Amino acid sequence: MSIVANSHSIKLILHIPLKSADHSFTLYKIIILPERISPDRFVQYAIDYPYLAIQVSKHGYIPFTEKDYSKCVSSSITVCPLDSTIVNTQRLTCAASLFFQSPNSQQLCKRNLLLNYQQSTMIQHRNIWIYHFPTPRQLTVRCPENEASPPHTQVLVNARLLTNASACHV
Repeated sequence: MSIVANSHSIKLILHIPLKSADHSFTLYKIIILPERISPDRFVQYAIDYPYLAIQVSKHGYIPFTEKDYSKCVSSSITVCPLDSTIVNTQRLTCAASLFFQSPNSQQLCKRNLLLNYQQSTMIQHRNIWIYHFPTPRQLTVRCPENEASPPHTQVLVNARLLTNASACHV
């Protein structure tokens, strides 16, 4: 897995090969975090599908619901039944337009205005924590694998990544 981020979004990339008779896919779980637009207002994209299976060739994709994903069987590879068609990348959904960074994402995607948004998010992925704090939050990070390094305190705010924290407790 890997994570890609810029000042507008964070993408968690799950490398789970999906195979059908003649196609190979990479499955991505979409995590939508709000973006601050003023001191007390945020916007957040509204997407229809929380997963995208992207063809390795990048010519097509399959949007997945939680129900679709629950039908997948995981072992050394993940196999998912194909209950829908492969969508050509010429026809983008909101999630696909965000993934492919299409210039018309603003027209394709509905965004919700969030007033006085207070919900915090922290998701650990390997040695990275993905977080969003709408107000500054002071957290202490303890890393037991590095006993020589004492716990340290950080003030976290907005959406960012906390890296090199695989065995750390926040």
